[in-house]
Amino acid sequence: SGEEPRVEDGGIQLDQVSFDIVIEEEVERVRAFANLVNDAVIVCMKEQGFDYVPAEPDIQTARPLAVSDAEREQVRSEDGYGITAGFLRALRDEQLDGGASPSDDVAGTRMTPEIAAALWGNPESGVEGCQDRARRELLESNDFVLELQSLVQQIQGISTAIESEALIAPVVIEAQQNWSACMRTEGFEFSTIDDPPEVFRSRATEIFSTVTPTDEGYEAAEESFLRIADEERAVGLASQRCGENLVIAEIASVRSDLRAQAAEEHAALFIALAELRVLEADWLGLEVD
Repeated sequence: SGEEPRVEDGGIQLDQVSFDIVIEEEVERVRAFANLVNDAVIVCMKEQGFDYVPAEPDIQTARPLAVSDAEREQVRSEDGYGITAGFLRALRDEQLDGGASPSDDVAGTRMTPEIAAALWGNPESGVEGCQDRARRELLESNDFVLELQSLVQQIQGISTAIESEALIAPVVIEAQQNWSACMRTEGFEFSTIDDPPEVFRSRATEIFSTVTPTDEGYEAAEESFLRIADEERAVGLASQRCGENLVIAEIASVRSDLRAQAAEEHAALFIALAELRVLEADWLGLEVD
């Protein structure tokens, strides 16, 4: 279709990478906004009579970073999909904390009913807390932010549709069927490569949600997790032997082509987004590349 369009001022190439830039929501941008919210919350809480210290923003990207085939194979051999291992770590952390909920304390500020009411308000009765008030006032004071969010949501919607379309591409369906047939020979019944992590996540969640907060309860839960971990590791290794990486590569290839096409079709969205990103960076005090 000829040379791919570019944003004149920003020099942003509109291809599949542009979708990643939008959807990942760069960590520094999200953290900068969270810090603005925290600053406003501190002032609001002070007005309510509380010396509130908010937690440092724990910001992560929307999706995990891509891993290589070799890295994925290593993870599968050690922890399967890493799901049971993650729940097991959380179980042990909770046991060390004596069963206390992490929400009991917020960055050194002991959470009391009075502080919680001032911070979160009461949505059912229409009372706005400092957290919602801070976000609302920040957004209302900058009209471009609402417009920017609208553009991001539109692009996210396009990307979601692309993900769905990629999964039903004939080449992907064939790769998934070959993988599924191989997994049956390994003794496991799964239709797609996304099924195993969902199954293990569901099983681990059920165990974690029913833990009795006693030494005996934690011990029983840990034994259950260890049994599932062995099965998860076996499934992960079988998935690798059955060509999981080939399926992932096919999906990535189709997705890349679809994103490139969509970015060209929706160039106006990316151009408008680039212009608003400049205003956003100035507002948040960030440098523009």
